[in-house]
Amino acid sequence: MLDSQSALTRLSTAVERSFDAREFNRILNDPAVRPHVGFPEAGSLDITPILENEDNFYLAAEGGAILFAADLEPGIYEVHVNFLENHRGRHAIECIRNADRWMFTHTNCWRIVARVPGNNRLAAMAARAVGLKHKFTRKNIWPVENGSKKIDCKFYALDYEDWLEFAAHDLIIIGREFRVMLDRERRRHGVEDAGHPDEDCRNLQAGAFLEMVYGGQMVKGAGAADVGAHGIQTRLRVEAQDLLRSSTGSDRIMGKALMDARDQLVDAIDQAANGNYKPGLKAYHDEMRIQFSARLRPCEQFAAEKREAGRAEAEKGRSAPRLCCI
Repeated sequence: MLDSQSALTRLSTAVERSFDAREFNRILNDPAVRPHVGFPEAGSLDITPILENEDNFYLAAEGGAILFAADLEPGIYEVHVNFLENHRGRHAIECIRNADRWMFTHTNCWRIVARVPGNNRLAAMAARAVGLKHKFTRKNIWPVENGSKKIDCKFYALDYEDWLEFAAHDLIIIGREFRVMLDRERRRHGVEDAGHPDEDCRNLQAGAFLEMVYGGQMVKGAGAADVGAHGIQTRLRVEAQDLLRSSTGSDRIMGKALMDARDQLVDAIDQAANGNYKPGLKAYHDEMRIQFSARLRPCEQFAAEKREAGRAEAEKGRSAPRLCCI
């Protein structure tokens, strides 16, 4: 298993998903927060309908509420941040960073976007501090003064690849610790595989993958990077299956031994991931079968149509009057 003091186990617990609209409403309607949310003249706000949609994610923090609202496009979320006055500054920035990290590793999120009104300099600074990049500005679209006036609005975004660079330090440590554990397990099970060199680029991807396994996002993690233990066990499985299909007895014996070693490696990965890897691997295989079936279905339908057309043509030929040719 990973060391108890690893970067992964030291992750901040400053944020967690919540469905408690009462606490969110308390923060939204606080005198120090409400003037910056919508039109204050509209009275108190109730976030309940938004939280009832499970596609939206409310991450609760000490003195703050961070909402990731699902976009029409899958994988894109718009972030809305609200902190009480005495919980702003460094604490709020750290919570937002953890919230972004949670979204990228626990959901299908590939992009986080934010809209910042041109008169909110502190919000723009906070967006940049957590890694969001200014993409463009639209003129005179943000309503103020109860809608009687409009000001500029800046659009920010943080994509998955940019987040990887932003969170690289901890992810590289996690990936390196994971690889050390894999090397130890390979030696213990007699698997002859030199693995990959100790490179930051590989450790970065391995660390992100492992966090997604912990976050229940096996399919996303495998799609983002086929690295580390997952890539090794996949190659072992493919090689073993090829040998097991051989007509040569010695190949089949080698294939069984290789598959046994692969299964032991999967057990070790699952143990290191606190039991999250095997369920994720099953979900990944199920998803791949569904996608394969979806790709295969048009081919099967086309073949069926061709067979039906052939039968119709043959039937037509049998029923047509025969002409005598001399």
